[in-house]
Amino acid sequence: MIKSEVHLPHDLFDNEKDQQDEQNICDTKKEPFTISTKYKCSAVQLFNHTGRIINNFNNLCQQHDDHNNCCDYFIYWLYRKIIKSNYDAFNIHWLLNNVKGLMEKYNLSNEKKCKLNENFSTILDINLLKNKTALYYFLEYYDKIKKALNPGSTNKYLYCQYIKQIFRLYQKIQQEYRSKLIQTYIPEITKFRVKFNTNEINFLKNNCSDDLKNPIFNIENIMENSLNEEDAKVNAKETKEIQENDAIVNVSESAYGIFYNLNKYKEIENLSKNDVSKTSFNISICNRTVMSDIDHDQKFESLCKIFIKFFLLLNIEEHNRDSPGKRHFDYLNYWLNHKLKQDSKSVTNFIKFLDERLDKNSKEYNDYFNFKNKIYNMNEDIYDKMHILYNLYDNYSKIIQTSKSTNVCSEYSKICAAEYKKGIEKYLKMKSYKYYNALKTFRNIYNSIQKDTDYCIRKDLEKLPELTTIKEKEKKEFEKKASTTCQSIKTHVLNLPSNGENLYDVLDKSSAHKKYKKLNDTDIDESDCTTYCEKLISLEGSNKDVQTLCAKMVTNLKTLHTKSDVGKTQNDRCSFLTHWTRYHVMNLFSNNSSSNENKSLLKELNDAIFNVNEDITDRNNRCQYYLYGNLGDWKEEKDLHDYFENYDKINENAGNHHEDTPNKYCKYLSQINNLYKKYIKDCCMCFIRPKPGCEEKCPKYFKCEKKYYPYDLISKLNCPNTKPSDSVEEIFKSVTLDHTVVITSQIESLNSCNGFMCEPFYKYLSFGFSLLGVFFILFLFYKVTSVGSSIYKKKRIKREFAYNSEKGHTQALPHAKSKSKSTKSKNQRIRIAYHTS
Repeated sequence: MIKSEVHLPHDLFDNEKDQQDEQNICDTKKEPFTISTKYKCSAVQLFNHTGRIINNFNNLCQQHDDHNNCCDYFIYWLYRKIIKSNYDAFNIHWLLNNVKGLMEKYNLSNEKKCKLNENFSTILDINLLKNKTALYYFLEYYDKIKKALNPGSTNKYLYCQYIKQIFRLYQKIQQEYRSKLIQTYIPEITKFRVKFNTNEINFLKNNCSDDLKNPIFNIENIMENSLNEEDAKVNAKETKEIQENDAIVNVSESAYGIFYNLNKYKEIENLSKNDVSKTSFNISICNRTVMSDIDHDQKFESLCKIFIKFFLLLNIEEHNRDSPGKRHFDYLNYWLNHKLKQDSKSVTNFIKFLDERLDKNSKEYNDYFNFKNKIYNMNEDIYDKMHILYNLYDNYSKIIQTSKSTNVCSEYSKICAAEYKKGIEKYLKMKSYKYYNALKTFRNIYNSIQKDTDYCIRKDLEKLPELTTIKEKEKKEFEKKASTTCQSIKTHVLNLPSNGENLYDVLDKSSAHKKYKKLNDTDIDESDCTTYCEKLISLEGSNKDVQTLCAKMVTNLKTLHTKSDVGKTQNDRCSFLTHWTRYHVMNLFSNNSSSNENKSLLKELNDAIFNVNEDITDRNNRCQYYLYGNLGDWKEEKDLHDYFENYDKINENAGNHHEDTPNKYCKYLSQINNLYKKYIKDCCMCFIRPKPGCEEKCPKYFKCEKKYYPYDLISKLNCPNTKPSDSVEEIFKSVTLDHTVVITSQIESLNSCNGFMCEPFYKYLSFGFSLLGVFFILFLFYKVTSVGSSIYKKKRIKREFAYNSEKGHTQALPHAKSKSKSTKSKNQRIRIAYHTS
């Protein structure tokens, strides 16, 4: 890997670390941990580390001629540490803001200055820091990387890939980040444009292969995209104030608890208006005229006098105990914003007014310096939320300081209720969970008064409005909308589409059609509709037809076990409900069932089916089905289901001699016959042993009985132009497992030589068995002829002698035999005798 001078100061920065001090720095009893639990120990350690670096900055950088480069090295060293630790916005802002303060102090006392980017302390997005740092180090390393692109370099391909990656990052930054955010990258973008001129781009094109269709090394793109930088500069002045607020908004909300000591703050403020004996600052400095780009503002001058006394009184030891961790800094920030907003003045401009007049050598200046780093111009939303909390705590303190005069208590509590309502509205609008917690904290404090007899009489206290989370509020809104919708659709008619020229004309007056109508005419249960269809009703694209389908579906599911007029068994009723639901889904979503909107609606319908079934305690009363699959398959399955359910009626009507009956039924049955032959192999598995019968694999829409074969009805009607079809016996033979196995095996044994008998090994085996057969015949010949008898007689005498001499040993045989019978059967092979009929 290429070694750059950029590593040298980094190593020095890393070494400027006090290991012993780091062990004690994270004491939770010390600041800043006493202020908030959000501070990370490593962030505090890093801040102390940077403090030691800045104190020894000149010595660390003396090896580098360019002091500004050393400043850059330090800044990007800090960015790398932040990226490595992956800090959140709170810790990033705290760290950068405090480091900025230390660096400003350093600049005041040193001839060589470290210039910080104006956005240094406001980059709170870790991804922005990663991109910015990646660009910086690429530009620092590039001249050395370029040397590695010479012919013969072993790592040339890797370096080209790295360069392309950075160019893609540069293009991405230009495309994605506009106006405000591009300000973050201005130093790197400027260097990038200077570095990669036409000659440099041509060099990269020649040494790193580029995509001809979408070239990465394109000077036009670099220059054109970079024009956004100029737009950003123009826009920067107008958006700077907004940037400051946007960058700090998440951090400032952590200061919502500053009003707990409001009484004490107001007491000290009143002292500051009269008491000047303990102030070491001469307030006459507020009258001082200085050369500045800020005009001498009378408002600033008068506020300066009050602020100096108020600030010093808050910081002296006896008052500082009431505000641990310098929390009063946050209160002073609100206080200044409140004072200046009335005259549309800027807090940051007021701080500049003070900076130009305060003595930087005074002992109190250090406290002021730390304070000013916490100051920012509150935007309207932040200020309004803070001001509401101020009014709440102000009126609460008046309640607890007031005697039990019911009129006064009532007035203060009414103000509290009104302000609390405003606070809830702000929380719901801004969706700030921290502000919700602040309101919740006040609610607990306020409600505690009711339990204390020392304060106002309970009945005189106004109740605070109900505080709910955003999720709870949304849930209530959904429930209210769902309830209103469920009530409004109770009279909405969910039409069963007209059949028209459809083949279903033959079923219009059938029993199945009547059962579908029963499900269709179900009265909607408003409670079930609200409970199970709430999410569907809230979805975009949810119209009355879809809402009504959901409502009727869940009502039917809940009461299906009671609907004996829909089917004799729960399985029959479930089949009808399944096809009824799918039929409506097909008609409602047929135009675009795959759209994201319709997918969401179907998901909610499926969830409703699942949830209803989960709530039915008796499992026998459930009806499980789902609305996933192909709409075309659904239609075919419903056609078959209705054919089987209406078979008897179809058979009866087909025999009636009306003028249009044969033609109508012929078309219908021809279609069903095609479906029948298509599905039977998947839906029926038949056997001839041990007892003839069929297993139905599609019970919701197919019956495996020969009497339902549609072609028999077609033949009965003498339908014209009918193609010949297989007989019912042939159809069922094709799905009968045993019959197929027997016939197939017989054909293979007679007509083919593809089996194992054609293998050479088995041919020799067959020859061996043939020889054994010959020997067996010879053996029989030997046994039954006279030659065989004479030989047998001669050997029998010898066998009998041997048997008598061995007789003692054969006594054990019966025992051995009985033992073998008692052996467990689990290790024996099971033999089944297969008899043919």
